[in-house]
Amino acid sequence: MSYSERYRNGETVEVWRDLWQLGSRVREPRYLEDATEVAHTMAIRARRNIELIADRLVDSGFVAHTNGNERKPRVPFIPAGEDSRVFVAQLTEKLGPIPLTVASWIEFVGDVWLVGSHPRWLGIHQSDPLVVEFEGAYSGGHSVAYSYYEGEHEEWLKSGIGSFQMDFAPDRLHKANISGDEPYGIFVPDAYADGTVNMGGRHMSFVSYLNWVFKAGGFPLGDGADARALREWLGAGIREL
Repeated sequence: MSYSERYRNGETVEVWRDLWQLGSRVREPRYLEDATEVAHTMAIRARRNIELIADRLVDSGFVAHTNGNERKPRVPFIPAGEDSRVFVAQLTEKLGPIPLTVASWIEFVGDVWLVGSHPRWLGIHQSDPLVVEFEGAYSGGHSVAYSYYEGEHEEWLKSGIGSFQMDFAPDRLHKANISGDEPYGIFVPDAYADGTVNMGGRHMSFVSYLNWVFKAGGFPLGDGADARALREWLGAGIREL
């Protein structure tokens, strides 16, 4: 049975484990098409999860806004654009291989911003709300995002220190409008099926990070009775990736 068939049949943990063990060999022709199909299916599930959470949030009074003092309104979710595949190709040419899961996210999901305010949870902005901004949809689109990554990559090449990171979100403190750490990001180049998220020195796979956040309804660090009730409601019916 193929990886994609096993994944659709519910072997999510096992399939990601097996693909991870392949390492960069996942790019070999005998594996690539099947592994890409797994990543595409993951991204489609992730998008449905986001749409469900975003709709529930808005219906319950949530208002998404920027994380600064001005609190400019935003929409919680901006779907991927028609030219997202071209954007992935541009990033790959500039930065090297991008993990299949990250490329599929860019192509099929889009940008999500769950920083905001909720009438039933006053501290929601302090719960490390889900933010994934690869496409720059909130700041001008692909051209702006590409220019940002290009500039960061050039600075990294000059420094020659560590691995390059594709930033995708402010850290939890900056989300709460508090001076904090470096942004969350994905290490590239990376030819593996799944990427590695860097959260201020704490590392986990991209899919593991998303599952952790989705299980909490998009707000993984929330506590208190109000937070628990809202998170359970937001996370009901969410699919594991």
